[in-house]
Amino acid sequence: MFIDDRLEHEAPEQEYPGLYARFAELVARCESEVDVAPLRHVADAFLLGRRETVAPFHDES
Repeated sequence: MFIDDRLEHEAPEQEYPGLYARFAELVARCESEVDVAPLRHVADAFLLGRRETVAPFHDES
């Protein structure tokens, strides 16, 4: 890490190797860590919702 063009901290890269190692573990186990709940809410809105046309809204403030 450089601050004002001066090296303040030096260490091997940790973030990406750890992420890719975790991805490899998940793929090897045919697992996933995806939270599909938000997608389910969107699907429900499209499948269960309906469109209703109403009069235009005009803000007079």
